[in-house]
Amino acid sequence: MKTYRYSTLLFDADDTLLDFKASERDALAYLFEQLNIPLTNEIRSYYLDINHNLWKAFERGEISRTDVLHTRFVTVLDTLQKQEIAPLELTFGGKPIHSSELEPLYQAKLAMGHNLIPGAKELIETLRKTHRVYIVSNGVATTQQNRLNASGLYPLFEDIFISEITGYQKPQVEFFHYCIDRIPDFSPETTLIIGDSLTSDIKGGNNIGIDTCWYNPRQEEKNVEVTVTYEIHTLEDLYTIV
Repeated sequence: MKTYRYSTLLFDADDTLLDFKASERDALAYLFEQLNIPLTNEIRSYYLDINHNLWKAFERGEISRTDVLHTRFVTVLDTLQKQEIAPLELTFGGKPIHSSELEPLYQAKLAMGHNLIPGAKELIETLRKTHRVYIVSNGVATTQQNRLNASGLYPLFEDIFISEITGYQKPQVEFFHYCIDRIPDFSPETTLIIGDSLTSDIKGGNNIGIDTCWYNPRQEEKNVEVTVTYEIHTLEDLYTIV
């Protein structure tokens, strides 16, 4: 009987298995179309910077998930209104709306986005036959669950752990302790975490003493002080590791 280096695989979801950037792009385009505001590259970049910085603050434990969701569109639209890029009286689909009401509309559209990273479903379908596979994801529970369901990935996993449900987020050790408590016969020596984020996935793995696999399709430079056990540029590269 063949033995494997790892028996338990913890997969990040966004930009590891699901193409979050594509789903985000579609949801933003929809939102600004309904607001009747041209979504220029400048506005898109501004939103992405605001959103990125808020989620990084969330990862560091400086703000709550609610702070992220209640702040990002209010900040962006308030700035656009001050710059007279957006009208002072916003309308969504022709009806008056306040910037604080945009988040659930965005989430509803985002939850429909289930673009897959090439080879992701085939990878999980193959590995689940020989390994225990789990999702470990930061994000909004209903959004992530809906996207995983729509992609066909949801039923392929032993369990799915999402920060909103755990009460903590990667890379906090509390997030991983929540997961570990629910993974039967957990062994750090035979567990591997796979993800695209150095600051949440890889650092999280370091925090609990498990090996890490950095999914780095753009072959970016490692600019964070973390220990990367393996680096892969395509999902298929994982087969030779596990």
